[in-house]
Amino acid sequence: RVNRLEEAIKCYRQALSLKPALSGPHYGLAFLHVRRGETDAAIQHLEAFLAAPPSSGEPDRWIEDAGETLESLKSRGDGELGTENLSHPPPATEL
Repeated sequence: RVNRLEEAIKCYRQALSLKPALSGPHYGLAFLHVRRGETDAAIQHLEAFLAAPPSSGEPDRWIEDAGETLESLKSRGDGELGTENLSHPPPATEL
């Protein structure tokens, strides 16, 4: 399972290296970092996603989810966020 997370992170980072303006990889990376307990990295990617969210698909749902998660991460401030109440990110092809 760890290898799959690492591979997903690698793919999202590669996508951002090719097209830094893509919002989907930021969204996906944010939730992968949440799962790994990497709060600062998750916050960075959620803020990048919210700065330039997608305009197609179901952006309202993703924007709301990202905003709620960001608020939760910032309000906890302890670097530990349980993922049991977080929505799972959509497949990258949806963003």
